[in-house]
Amino acid sequence: FNCFYKPCEQVGGDFYDVFRIDEENIGVYICDVSGHGVSAAMITVFIKQVIASLINQKNNVLYSSSETLALLNKFFIEEAFGELFATMSYGVFNEKSSEFTYSSAGHCSTYTVTKDGKVKELEHGGFAIGWFPELTLVAHTLTIDKGSKIIFSTDGIFEAINHKGEIWGEKSFCSCIEKSAHLFAQEFIQKIVEGMEEHIGKEAQNDDIAILTMEVQ
Repeated sequence: FNCFYKPCEQVGGDFYDVFRIDEENIGVYICDVSGHGVSAAMITVFIKQVIASLINQKNNVLYSSSETLALLNKFFIEEAFGELFATMSYGVFNEKSSEFTYSSAGHCSTYTVTKDGKVKELEHGGFAIGWFPELTLVAHTLTIDKGSKIIFSTDGIFEAINHKGEIWGEKSFCSCIEKSAHLFAQEFIQKIVEGMEEHIGKEAQNDDIAILTMEVQ
């Protein structure tokens, strides 16, 4: 795993986590809370605490990715955070089977890339956390081959704007992924960030940015 994080202000609403669930399974998520600054940052603390509590419940029986997000949504609604909401992708990687099972709650695209540069957009969609009392999501499962990576991000990198008002976009993001597929860990992420920074030039960052990658070895 490797990551890049840069808030728009001193604190932000983008965050991620990687944690061991049991001997075989690793949990991973990335989340984007609406807004910026302190209010968004406070919600990140709440969400992280809820996820941690869910992992330690149910007598060590693993919640599915869709169940986890549905329960998080329930607790989020109960707290009545007003107009604030969050998008999130949450998944579980099984080290024994190399299967990755994930769900998306209104979050932006997640991609995989093979070591020879074949990029694939994973299925996503669903409603954001905090919009509706009931949240029904689909759990998708895929096998991650050795040498392949999963790239999670928040939409701040896609929507980075240059002096002409042009966004960097997912097409450019995927192009960087494809060209950098052979690189490992931090170098891989750095190439993506450099591509975005080349696009925006001296323009100020207009949103929080988070990128998290997982490579199977």
